[in-house]
Amino acid sequence: MTGSVSNHLKIQGRRIVSPERSRRDIPLSGFGAAVVGTVVRTTINLEAFMKTMFVGNLAPETREDDVRELFSQFGTVRGVKISMDVFSGNCRGFALVDMEGHETRAAIAGLNGTQYKGKALKVTEEQPKTKGRGGRR
Repeated sequence: MTGSVSNHLKIQGRRIVSPERSRRDIPLSGFGAAVVGTVVRTTINLEAFMKTMFVGNLAPETREDDVRELFSQFGTVRGVKISMDVFSGNCRGFALVDMEGHETRAAIAGLNGTQYKGKALKVTEEQPKTKGRGGRR
């Protein structure tokens, strides 16, 4: 799910300014940019704007298409990963859904605690794994 957007932008001081949206400028640092005169050709990695949600308490009969349809009312779903039981083929009760940041926040606000297939969903932003003690002693 990698993508990039190329656009011609102008530099004003140490900021990049889009010709269409002169009020919304972007800091110059953090992007790989090639400067040609005062016009910049840059590639922005879209994965930097993606957020992953944890969806818990899913019913066993839930499939990937069901989750995609449920979340598509809040924006474009970039990816769905459902944990499936190897032997029965049923959902193990949770999934990970990739969407853009503002769409993720809307989906969390709209779906957390709602009933879906007879169960109350738990929708949160995925937390990165922390290094803990872990394992047995």
